[in-house]
Amino acid sequence: RQLRLEKQLKGSDIAAALGLTQSSYSKLERGETELKVAHVVKLAELLGTTPAALMGLADGEGDGSGERAARLE
Repeated sequence: RQLRLEKQLKGSDIAAALGLTQSSYSKLERGETELKVAHVVKLAELLGTTPAALMGLADGEGDGSGERAARLE
């Protein structure tokens, strides 16, 4: 969510781009459901990052994912 807000994107815009309802996208942001791999790739493109950074597996561009990845090691 934080990265989306930094990019000044609305949840409804992301939902539409992913072909999801606003409700479904909101659940994804809250961690209530998991994102399909195809959606991870598209979401990363929309947010200007990589799928790995989005999932906290690599150092991203100011999205805090590097810190999360470091805690996993």
